[in-house]
Amino acid sequence: LGTAGYRLLDLAAASRTLAAGGEYRPPTFLAGQTTPLRRVFSPGAAAMVAAMLRSRRLPGCEAEIAWKTGTSNNHCDAWCFAFNPDYTVGVWFGNKSGAPSGALVGVLAAAPAAGEIFTLLGSARAFSPWPSSSELETVELCAGSGLTPGVACARRQKLPVLRQVPLRRCEECGREAAARPVIFSPAPKSYLAGKG
Repeated sequence: LGTAGYRLLDLAAASRTLAAGGEYRPPTFLAGQTTPLRRVFSPGAAAMVAAMLRSRRLPGCEAEIAWKTGTSNNHCDAWCFAFNPDYTVGVWFGNKSGAPSGALVGVLAAAPAAGEIFTLLGSARAFSPWPSSSELETVELCAGSGLTPGVACARRQKLPVLRQVPLRRCEECGREAAARPVIFSPAPKSYLAGKG
């Protein structure tokens, strides 16, 4: 977020699409006004991205909220888009003149504001729970690459993945081990004295 020119309303609508299981609905401004839904992501893909975006707590909010921040390349804009099954919030901070500022960092400026908005919208108990997706399953993956663990993968963690989508086996951990330098001489715990 922040490197391409999009409107706050468009980015908020994209975030809402993830919250709605991959169905996009153009924003409206009048109560009772409806627009047609259009599927742009599979329900499983939307659930997977939403799960990734809520793996860390939104600053200033105890509820389970999915969120993403952004900072424009020249520090002119600070963004945060946050959502749950009930609400989608878009926050932008910037100067009217477009002047840059070191304070315009998404995670430091916009994310706490989004967290405060969600705290005001209701406590964690007031929000609808995140729906479980039958298209996701939790499996053990390599913690470094996020792929199916290979024999050299020492660190592993259980994470959600899409059912029926095969992941390739991790080869990165084996390459890292093979690339480490090996000292053959002197042997461990030995000392070679110089001639002198």
